[in-house]
Amino acid sequence: MDGMLVTQLENYVECHRDRIIGAFLSQILQQTKRNRGLPLLSVVSELRSYLLGWRGYFGFCQTPSVLWDFDSWIHRRLR
Repeated sequence: MDGMLVTQLENYVECHRDRIIGAFLSQILQQTKRNRGLPLLSVVSELRSYLLGWRGYFGFCQTPSVLWDFDSWIHRRLR
């Protein structure tokens, strides 16, 4: 019975992780659209506040490589 509960919990966490990451990527895509007509400094200041809050909540995860991948993806979006 305990193994079944652990499996259910892991499935629950995995399901919500995908939803949270999808929302994060969607928000970044929305803020870094090429046709928004905003200067780069404005876009970066908006991103900064969002990313600081997101990192404050998820920054102490057990897989920092995921955060590094997000960081490099955002840098590519800003080019």
